[in-house]
Amino acid sequence: MSGNGSGQESTGRLTRTVGARTQRLVYGELTPAALRDEMSLTTRIDLAHVVMLVEQGLLGRADAARLLRTVSALRAQDYAPLRERPAPRGVYLMYEGWLSGVLGEEIGGRLHTGRSRNDLKATATALKLRGWAAETLSDAVRLEAVLLSRARAYRDVVMPVYTHFQAAMPVTYGHYLTGVALALGRDITAAQQAAEGLDVSPLGAGAVAGSDLPIAPERVAGLLGFDRANPHALDAVATRDVPLRLLAAFSGLAVTLSRLAADLQLWSTAEFGFLTFPDRLVGGSSAMPQKRNAFLLEHVKAKAGLAIGAWTAAAGAMKSAPFTNTIEVGTEAVGAMWPGLRAAADAVLLCQSLVSGARPVPERMADRAAAGFVTATTVANRLVAHGVPFRSAHHRVGDAVRRAVEQGSTGLGGLELPPGIPPEAGADLPLPQAVAALRYGGGPGAFDVSFDRARAAMESHGAWCAGLRRRERAANAELEAAVARLSTAGTPWLALVESNTTGTGRRFCAAARDRGMRPVVLTRDPERYPYLAQDGVEVRVLDTGDPAAVLAACAELAGDAGLAGVTSSSEYFIATAAATATALGLPAPDAAAVERCRDKARQRETLAAAGVGVPEAREVGDAAGAEAAAREIGLPVVVKPVSGSGSIGVRLCADAADAGQWAAALLAGPGSGAGRVLVQEYVTGPEFSVETFDDTVVTVVGKRLGDLPHFVEMGHDLPARAPDADLAALGRETVRALTALGLGWGAAHTELRMAARGPVVIEVNPRLGGGMIPVALRDATGVDLVDAAIARAGGQPVPDTAARPGHAAIRFLAAPHGGTVTALADPGPALAVPGVTGVQYTVAPGDLVTISHSFKDRLGCVIGTGSDADGAVRAAERAVALLGADLAG
Repeated sequence: MSGNGSGQESTGRLTRTVGARTQRLVYGELTPAALRDEMSLTTRIDLAHVVMLVEQGLLGRADAARLLRTVSALRAQDYAPLRERPAPRGVYLMYEGWLSGVLGEEIGGRLHTGRSRNDLKATATALKLRGWAAETLSDAVRLEAVLLSRARAYRDVVMPVYTHFQAAMPVTYGHYLTGVALALGRDITAAQQAAEGLDVSPLGAGAVAGSDLPIAPERVAGLLGFDRANPHALDAVATRDVPLRLLAAFSGLAVTLSRLAADLQLWSTAEFGFLTFPDRLVGGSSAMPQKRNAFLLEHVKAKAGLAIGAWTAAAGAMKSAPFTNTIEVGTEAVGAMWPGLRAAADAVLLCQSLVSGARPVPERMADRAAAGFVTATTVANRLVAHGVPFRSAHHRVGDAVRRAVEQGSTGLGGLELPPGIPPEAGADLPLPQAVAALRYGGGPGAFDVSFDRARAAMESHGAWCAGLRRRERAANAELEAAVARLSTAGTPWLALVESNTTGTGRRFCAAARDRGMRPVVLTRDPERYPYLAQDGVEVRVLDTGDPAAVLAACAELAGDAGLAGVTSSSEYFIATAAATATALGLPAPDAAAVERCRDKARQRETLAAAGVGVPEAREVGDAAGAEAAAREIGLPVVVKPVSGSGSIGVRLCADAADAGQWAAALLAGPGSGAGRVLVQEYVTGPEFSVETFDDTVVTVVGKRLGDLPHFVEMGHDLPARAPDADLAALGRETVRALTALGLGWGAAHTELRMAARGPVVIEVNPRLGGGMIPVALRDATGVDLVDAAIARAGGQPVPDTAARPGHAAIRFLAAPHGGTVTALADPGPALAVPGVTGVQYTVAPGDLVTISHSFKDRLGCVIGTGSDADGAVRAAERAVALLGADLAG
């Protein structure tokens, strides 16, 4: 039989496997958790390896696409198809056999090209350890923060420090905790230095001596987040010295925490009484009702022994192994390390709670300090300062202590001073004064110096962890993008002409992929859309302002893998997309209707002729015409461009002169609509938008506008809170408007005001609503208009878009003034508000914000949902209040 087809019984050289009992001893029980643990690493490596094989010409794109799709689907299924399969030769060969069974050996058998299980396993070990180290070191940095927070809080709580379990000198509890933080910081530094050895990828080493195929190990290393590939194959697969050093560093860290735990446990006893722990951190006794046992500290102390024992076991397994790939090193030694690493990680987490929860008892600490004569050394040093030799001073103070003890006193009133020494030199010092005097050599009197040093170390450690996470995220994004590009080989394109920079542009691409199409964005400037690179979306750079160039690019795509459709999420390019799709015989709205709709003056004329309620308006070409139109219509009036979106250039003008001046400003600016502006009646009443798909109303949205004279949308509520009769009237008037304009294909966003005379259509936009309305609708009701729009554009069946129950509210963060963004508030607290489903900033540090009285003034938004309108609004408004931006300038 063919061995590779099953990956099970035969390898070609071997025809039988070890017995079932031996398999269990060697490979262990393959539980779902164990399978997930191994396969999540293996398949991640596989994805990167396949990308490299294609780029090196060692694997065809079509075969790679099938491999990548199959592996990605397996990951999405949490490896369920592998759970019941026998694995007599280990999990990897079982998995490869499954791939060959699904795809055929001609494709599945190509996955292992240019590598071995030896370098694969070494790479998986490095990835697993790197992820564990990043998480555990972040936890250790948080413990540093807890120690320093408590140190600062208790910097003035005086206590005795002990040597040989005898009271020695006065310090503070804060001084003690700072010392522990400094020691822990060195342990973290050592662990981080050890973890840097995990930045070298073993993949490419093969079995033991590399490969004669032209593989590119550096490329795979980058896709997996490694800094570089190992330049020596034998070193890559023979050694596990880096994991051993990492375990040694964490064993040292666990020892530090064990010593901390020993102190805290001793000090929490009734005999000391220095510390108390809350009930949540102590245990009782099944037999002795009075007990409060600080038992968690005993766990911490024991963890150090487990970590040290694991290092000893791992080193012992390695010590006599030949310097090549061996089971002793790669399997047994590494397996012995994990219990020790987990023990150290557990100790860190336990100490976070214990240090945070421990509360000092200042009175008891001070009493014990006084009873222990901890100021004796300071008194002796004061005598030294007056010229007494230290040994003589030491003897005199010691004699005074002996006599005080014999007399049952805690004071040094019996100190005999040499002739000429003033009495105050031998007087007892108050404990705080004695502590303050110890300001040299790192004593508690110089608290700020040591504290600042410990805090600087903590910040450095935190920055290291953050850098590791950033690099990991960047590598994951690059790998996902590469996989996405290759997975779609042979998949029809969906062309998107430009995109909106905020809102749903990114979702269009994701929805296309979800529907089995390959999104490609036609754009003049890809840098305007950072998500393209982040998500691996393909791009064609061209002059999108030239319809002929757009048509030529789409025709070329059609001749490649086929073109399913052409659309746009941008207001400014929907007409171009419609015309292009029509020319290529693809699904599209009426291109002439879309073009007519984009011109607001022509749109109004068409609607008025059909009897649809619209504002009175005049199209003008100069300031004088605007002034005359304003007087004729009646003040105040709205002056705005004949095309555009996002409230750009829309202004309420209180008098004719103001209307003329604003019209002149618009006509002099860019995009002036061929020398035309619109002067329009100001319709009073609440503002709404009606979201439709084809000719069906999906929802009516209530709008919240900023301060006049501008019309910046600062929030949306859906469905709108209005009488049912008003909502029905708004829907009917919208459908009439769509019919009059020749629309009714796909999504439309119609803005209206409910005036005393009834619904008045302000404008119809043959596109999805902006301002995150489609996202809020999806989160609240499950109706996904983005998916529906992509399905319509790609000629696929459209999902049901009928209105469903649910409430959502959108609130925007507005810039208080212009300037450069220097910092953004953490979005985490806003996202944690119950009912909040989305939080995003639309700016980043370094961006320049210029107040334009349009959607561009918005810095971010939140989406709140709820079972009723009030709940959704509360969630959104509470969340947006937690956002913020610092603007300089």
